[in-house]
Amino acid sequence: MFAEALGHYGNASSTHAQGREARMLLDGARRNVAQAFGVRPEQVIFTSGGTEANNLALKGVMAGAGVGRILLSPTEHASVIVTVRAMAETKGVKPQFLVLDSNGLVDLPSLEKDLAGGEVKLVSVMLANNETGVIQPIAEIAKICKAHKVLLHVDAVQGVGKIKFTMPDLGADLVTLSFHKANGPKGVGALLVNGKIEMAALIHGGGQERNSRAGSENIAAIAAAGKACTLLDECLARQAQLAEWRDTMEEKILQQVPMAKIIGRGAPRLANTSLIFTPGLQGQMAVMGLDMAGVSISSGSACASGRTVPSHVLLAYGFAAEDAACGLRVSSGLGTTENDIEQFVNAYTNLCGRMGINSQKAAS
Repeated sequence: MFAEALGHYGNASSTHAQGREARMLLDGARRNVAQAFGVRPEQVIFTSGGTEANNLALKGVMAGAGVGRILLSPTEHASVIVTVRAMAETKGVKPQFLVLDSNGLVDLPSLEKDLAGGEVKLVSVMLANNETGVIQPIAEIAKICKAHKVLLHVDAVQGVGKIKFTMPDLGADLVTLSFHKANGPKGVGALLVNGKIEMAALIHGGGQERNSRAGSENIAAIAAAGKACTLLDECLARQAQLAEWRDTMEEKILQQVPMAKIIGRGAPRLANTSLIFTPGLQGQMAVMGLDMAGVSISSGSACASGRTVPSHVLLAYGFAAEDAACGLRVSSGLGTTENDIEQFVNAYTNLCGRMGINSQKAAS
């Protein structure tokens, strides 16, 4: 679909024939996204990805709300945490981290108390964590927010193609999507918006995206995103197999490297994501060692894994900074095979053995 759409060079805002063709692709993709996530087409705002959609949600809402508190979980993606911190420095926004339980789930009684304090304009909680895969009880969080008449933003990027959900299911007012998580192209996302919300634009210029996001639309990427939304069931059908392989992988790791720990294992998680903590195995060193063995993983979010910094997710779980640099984020996809899983387990346990970390396989 991406290659086909590249042939339609017209601007969707133009009224000539090529422009109308581009508009048809744009409108069709918008309908596909809307149908997949249970909203009306006019509720879909296309963006350059999840990061921009998160920025639009947070800044767009708070621009009209003025000074007030934003509640967010300490394990949010950097595009939420860093954005809120920047707003606090320049806009007078007051950020406050929510309390999490031992599995990284939002503590609902604490949320209730935080909202009862007043002045909260927005709550932002991700559907599924990008490092641990832990899935938050968003519908329950939404009920609490609605009872206090507070808006809820959900970064649902990691859940796209991994969990079946609609915006009404979540009960959220704003939902962030990114389509590369469901085998669409990188560089295109969307913000789903409750039609009653007044939200300021981040990018000004033309009147594209119902005056919410100026700029000529990336028709090829958007058309491919729309196509990806028609294939979500194929992604979802694969998740049971990925979950089985993940569980087998984790069991083998815990058996062969008793010092290892799977973060968030006691909570509902995405089928394709594991965060492995191994004391003494520094994340970036492990990434390089595993890469030499033909295994590609990261030491945290792919957006931050190029930097040798402690995982903010592990810090939120109470790990010391030195230990928070010892996490390995392992994820699988539609192209993953059972042999890939076995290759990772072997490479990981061998690496632990070479590093002198307690490994039954290395000792045998």
